[in-house]
Amino acid sequence: MSYKVKKKIGDYIYVLFVAALALISFFPIVWIFLTSFKEAREMFSTPISILPKIFSLDNYKMIFQDIRFIRYFGNTLFVTVVATAINVFISAFAAFGFSRYYLKGKKGMLLAIVVTQLFPGSVILIPLYKFWVMLGLIDTLWALILTNAISRLPLSIWLMYGFFETVPREIDEAARVDGCSKLQTLFFILFPLSKPAILAAVIYTALNVWQEFLYSLTFTVSQEMYTLMVGLYTFIGENGVEWGALMAASIMTTVPVIAFFGMTQKQFTNGISGAVKM
Repeated sequence: MSYKVKKKIGDYIYVLFVAALALISFFPIVWIFLTSFKEAREMFSTPISILPKIFSLDNYKMIFQDIRFIRYFGNTLFVTVVATAINVFISAFAAFGFSRYYLKGKKGMLLAIVVTQLFPGSVILIPLYKFWVMLGLIDTLWALILTNAISRLPLSIWLMYGFFETVPREIDEAARVDGCSKLQTLFFILFPLSKPAILAAVIYTALNVWQEFLYSLTFTVSQEMYTLMVGLYTFIGENGVEWGALMAASIMTTVPVIAFFGMTQKQFTNGISGAVKM
């Protein structure tokens, strides 16, 4: 068997392997999407059909008329926006300090910050719960905001620090010669130059906060404080599962994530690549 034939067979096997992985990954999403358009009586009819016999928007009408879903969506949006803003604000100042000031043991501190990402969120769940109880923040959105903002700090700091390190310090010196303070240098020089890293931190934090489940489940008690990920469980009741509403709500929870990442993928890639070059 010649080399060209072997290579062609290898390419076919590779394509089939990738296609199989794609099918396994995307089939559940496609199934949920198509099921969300089915009528209730069709979901368990036999023989099973992937495509709905009649495309119906009843499930989507149901969730948009359900005050619970609107509240969960609003809670999630509020937590995501505020937590992301706090995270990026703190990360920017921390990264600036690491990059532009001489700190004894700086490498060790940066390593410790990165290492914290190796521990799962469940490790700090009980201490955090007791801490929020002590502060009276359990069953409030602020417990979720602060937890999400702080838990995503390590990677955000690393992203911005890596990008700040690529900016020549001569630019800082030129700004100071022109009369800029260190704070003005940060806001008017470094921030604009480091926009890719800041956008990458925003994207990373926002996507993770939007999809977060564990903290939301633990720190909220009343349904008024639920986020989307926890709120989906409310469609599972004592009398059974509202499958149609659950499928539609799942799609409406996923669409903002896919759309946001699709629109910002290039910026995220640029920010990551800039941080890695340090």
